[in-house]
Formats: sequence, structure tokens, C-alpha cells
Amino acid sequence: MSRTNVDIDDEACERVMRMYQLETKRDAINLALRKLAVVPMTIAEQLAMQGIWADRPDEDFNHPDGMIRDTRAGR
Repeated sequence: MSRTNVDIDDEACERVMRMYQLETKRDAINLALRKLAVVPMTIAEQLAMQGIWADRPDEDFNHPDGMIRDTRAGR
């Protein structure tokens, strides 16, 4: 596990904490990430994402390491 500093939606985080009876924001964020990492997207979710990376060059998606590189300034 690594440590990072991010801005989060406090209301959404608190909602998750209440729903799942979690004591910390860390637990809420980790739960949300794990759920997103294993639950496959529905067709509707896939369609909703269509075109969101349309401005990205193809080479960002075809990196030899199999990872998306972020070539934008400062990233």
C-alpha cells in the first residue's frame, strides 16, 4: 500500500462510511476502489464512457508496458 494525497468528495465518502459502517475515510476509499476493480462495467456504463478519451493520441493507449501514459503537461 502506498500513501497519497488527494481531494475527495467528503459527502460521498461519508455516505459510503455510513452505508458500510466504516470508521475511516481510508477504509471507504479502499472499499470503493476494490469494488470498482472487480465489478465489471455494465453495458450502459461502457457506453457512457464512449469518447471520453477521444482527445488522447493512440500511442497513450498502446504503450509497450500495456499502461496508459499521461503525456499532458505536469503529469
